[in-house]
Amino acid sequence: MSSVRQLYSLLTLRRNVWKKKSELLKIQEKKLRFLLKHAYENVEYYHKIFNENGIKPDDIKTVEDLQKLPISTKEDLRSNYPEKIVAKKYDINNCTLYRTSGSTGIPLTIVVDPKGNDYRAGLFGRSFFEGGLKPRDTMMFVGDARTFPTKLKWYQTLGFLRRVYFSAAEPVEKHIPKLLETRPNVLYVYSSYLYLLAQALKRNNITDFQPNVVFSTAEMLGVKEREFISSVFGARPLDLYGCVETERLAWECSEHVGYHMDIDSQVLEFVNGDSIVSAGEEGNIVVTCLYNYAMPLIRYNIGDIGIYMDEECSCGRGLPLMKSVLGRQNDMIVCPGGRKIISPVFINIMRAIPGVFQYKIIQKDLKHLNVLIVKDENYSDESLNKINLNIRLVVGNDMEIEVSIVDEIEKESSGKIRAIVSNIQNVS
Repeated sequence: MSSVRQLYSLLTLRRNVWKKKSELLKIQEKKLRFLLKHAYENVEYYHKIFNENGIKPDDIKTVEDLQKLPISTKEDLRSNYPEKIVAKKYDINNCTLYRTSGSTGIPLTIVVDPKGNDYRAGLFGRSFFEGGLKPRDTMMFVGDARTFPTKLKWYQTLGFLRRVYFSAAEPVEKHIPKLLETRPNVLYVYSSYLYLLAQALKRNNITDFQPNVVFSTAEMLGVKEREFISSVFGARPLDLYGCVETERLAWECSEHVGYHMDIDSQVLEFVNGDSIVSAGEEGNIVVTCLYNYAMPLIRYNIGDIGIYMDEECSCGRGLPLMKSVLGRQNDMIVCPGGRKIISPVFINIMRAIPGVFQYKIIQKDLKHLNVLIVKDENYSDESLNKINLNIRLVVGNDMEIEVSIVDEIEKESSGKIRAIVSNIQNVS
């Protein structure tokens, strides 16, 4: 049943991209009304918010009316989890749990119901197929080895949507033999890893690896990095934007005009203070997820800054555009031998540690790594042991790891918190 729902969601979502923007906005508003009614009736946190602001779900008829509700933060969701933020109709044991820490270093658990999770899979798949993925392609996937599946999906045994897995924690050079042996024709990798892989292929004078499609994710690529990657792979990377809380939010098509926003599945607002910004202006990205009923996210500040566009894409798709995401960038950690470790490796480690309310990893120099921890009530000696052990496995024995418990982690001047910071210069 799950596979059928995923396929149905994918096919429906792919048809949606060619609808007019006006049609997509009607779909969005219809889904929004259903979600708000459900949240008011079944989620204590939102019921209280509605009542405190003197409104009912029927008072919100359009996306613009959402401004009648306050913006929720990651801290709001954490402090109300699970009793007050998970809908009373849902049993967490029958749902899928996602744990995020992202670029802010603040872990959060997201509960997604089975139907919503299948829709989420379809949304995830749409960005790939719209970018050029074909059913018979083999995709290179780079991530946390602990999460890699131990057996093939039924469709992969038939030769569809096959994946070749590579651990992000391993040196890039180690992946080259397997890459050349399996020759995946689609890449889906962290942006920082993609740049390191392109450098490694260039260093080794490997010129005959030319994938059909290159997808980048997690961090924003700079102009210099994009040009270099394109020259090595013979394909311009298509950037995919999203977060663990809501999955895919926006994605580039082959025209590279901007990022198509998934407005048939989410509401994206660009906000400065209490006001919606105009097109072309920077704004905090605030998301309302329209398909997850187990743990609704309504006007949730995901911690990124983006720019909304008025222009339409020349590809003809009706999904509107955002220009870019600003400030979504962590540093690489550089080991004494010169090996570079991308930030998602450490993010994956820290999101699995119990008792960590917030963290920040700072590389002072080539031999010192300082891990700042704001702990919660679940922190223990075992948490400390896991931090030391798992980071040691990644960085090796030539770097000193110091874990410090602090009351608070200071924000950057921009107001954001970068979870991974390196003081080593010229690492590119």
